[in-house]
Amino acid sequence: GLDTTEQKLNEIELGKVYNRLLLATQSGNMGIWEFYIQSEKIIWDSQEYKIFGVPEGCDIDFTFFNELVLEDDRLNLNKQVQDSINEKKSFDAVFRIIRKSDGAIRYIKGFGSTEYDAQGNPVRM
Repeated sequence: GLDTTEQKLNEIELGKVYNRLLLATQSGNMGIWEFYIQSEKIIWDSQEYKIFGVPEGCDIDFTFFNELVLEDDRLNLNKQVQDSINEKKSFDAVFRIIRKSDGAIRYIKGFGSTEYDAQGNPVRM
């Protein structure tokens, strides 16, 4: 037989870490997002869907996300995203959105960093 004790212990520890992260994001009303730069696809956790008032499971891309950003903030936010990617610096922005579910305007504080492939091309934020 194969001894999988270490693998099981790692799975249990990973579950504990996930539960702590979930508790932290929910209590802090924070969401987690990933932006795949080439495809412009965005992945949200369940908290991010709630923050933006979008039904969970909807496909999110950069165009859809931009439609949620208040028009007055859109140009500046897109510049901050591009500057972050091009200058290889952290993304740190405050912008307003119009929640899809109720039309309420909300202030969002976004943080992120970009990952690059071996050739230096931006892959994910």
